[in-house]
Amino acid sequence: MTKHRKGPRGLEDFAGRWRFRRRIEGRSSTPGRLFDGIARFSPVPGGLAYAESGEAWPERRATRLTWHATGEGVDLRFTDGSDFHHISLARPVASAWYEADGRRHELSYNFIRWPRWRAIWRVRDAVSDTTMITDYRR
Repeated sequence: MTKHRKGPRGLEDFAGRWRFRRRIEGRSSTPGRLFDGIARFSPVPGGLAYAESGEAWPERRATRLTWHATGEGVDLRFTDGSDFHHISLARPVASAWYEADGRRHELSYNFIRWPRWRAIWRVRDAVSDTTMITDYRR
């Protein structure tokens, strides 16, 4: 019996265009915001550039990172080359964390329904607690 692997086999499986919907929630009494957009993973030396853009009612946003293959995982870096976090692709669910400037980022990636996948980023500091749940699909 062949064991079926869930999730991406490697960084190259992310290449291309993805549509996403993000729900942004915080401690405040305001309701969560929705953010629809397009994410592109484009080849760059040593990895893929991640660029997203879209509409977050009522504002427009854009995010850029680079993803680099590392054994059975991926290193995510800011566009200036500084480290953000690492995720393993060895299992269909991965988690990571990152701390900077008094903020703690708790990150979770779920690839069980690949090629649909989910990223949950929770960012906390002394005054805020924001969770972003992003669902990706081709």
